[in-house]
Amino acid sequence: MALFRLVAAFFGVGVLLPVPAWSAGRGVSAAHYGRDDRIDLHQTARPLWLRLADSTVALFQDADVAPDPDAGQARLKTAPFKSLPSISPWRDLCKGERFYGQPAGAVCSGFLVAPDVVATAGHCVVSDEHCRSLRFVFGFAIRKAGVMPDRVAAGDVYGCAELLGREAVFRGSDWALVRLDRLVVGRLPLEVNAAGSIAEGTPVLTIGHPSGLPAKIAAGGRVRDASAKDYFVTNLDGYHGGSGSPVFHAVTGRVEGILVNGDTDYEWRDEDSCWTAHRCPENGCRGEDVTRMSVPASRLSAIGGPGRPLPSVVKPGRGMMTLMESVAEESVFP
Repeated sequence: MALFRLVAAFFGVGVLLPVPAWSAGRGVSAAHYGRDDRIDLHQTARPLWLRLADSTVALFQDADVAPDPDAGQARLKTAPFKSLPSISPWRDLCKGERFYGQPAGAVCSGFLVAPDVVATAGHCVVSDEHCRSLRFVFGFAIRKAGVMPDRVAAGDVYGCAELLGREAVFRGSDWALVRLDRLVVGRLPLEVNAAGSIAEGTPVLTIGHPSGLPAKIAAGGRVRDASAKDYFVTNLDGYHGGSGSPVFHAVTGRVEGILVNGDTDYEWRDEDSCWTAHRCPENGCRGEDVTRMSVPASRLSAIGGPGRPLPSVVKPGRGMMTLMESVAEESVFP
């Protein structure tokens, strides 16, 4: 998953920067493993997944979010994903690729960890100045088949008040915590695994904005390698733009880490003169790196704790159930 681009600064130092959804150039990375498990929000009725998705956020450039006060909305500047602007503005995605007709615009992903704090990848927010140039947009998703999101409620757009902390180490610790310009309304912080321990083989899922697209849920992943101190490796289906997405334990719904880096995203198909998604065997290729939540947890604790657990889930015809009961009944991985 092409989550990183290494850019040489004018003074000769390599800096990790987010890749805008329409920036040119190759070298982005990400992939899907086995079957592509990504789905839109309208394609699931699972209360757990939808509740988790409500607390995820898309990062947009400020210039790409236009307030419309009269309508109480904000218009989002996007580009057609079929033109694959994130790879090359003059070459198209191959017809038949998934999400071909959808809009793309997000530059990174993130998630709510405190009432006014978002976590994301460190390479997505490189400085206080850069942070202030971003907008944190909740609700960039397809909730009804065929209805493409080109705007959100004005109240779902937040600015950056301050960058609370960050690290961006390739094959290491990659995280950022951003205080928003006001408390988030109508969405709850996610519960995180501050201890950071996770076993190989653990089932995981992620929710974010791969390739800058409207929110996608990708389940069916597992932890491949948990030997590194600051990160673990999964076979989740991820692409650039998905940097900063939360990676959830599929049984507890708890955030285990932050999706940060991975394999090659797209490959050039000479015979058709177009780009096609890079496909890996279920257990092939290198895998997708996930920064453990234990890494930013101490900073998060210092600013008021790692958020609150999700509330109980209500199902039609049922009383309140705990999150664990709900997940066990839904059985994400039979």
